[in-house]
Amino acid sequence: MDIEGGEWDVLFHTPDETFNHINSILLEYHNQNGRLKVVSEKLSELGFSIKGVFQNSDDGELGNIYYQK
Repeated sequence: MDIEGGEWDVLFHTPDETFNHINSILLEYHNQNGRLKVVSEKLSELGFSIKGVFQNSDDGELGNIYYQK
């Protein structure tokens, strides 16, 4: 999921039941203000776990994470 900053809104405004129909998510992240931890906790609550992290910057603030149920 790479929707130019809209990822946060999608994850936190989509009904939890919708995620019952999704088995995996590839999410671009920008770890601003600790958002990555909050997103990972939300996805964990929905039954997802991290399967891979792909950093796109030396400081780890930008990259992609692969989540799967």
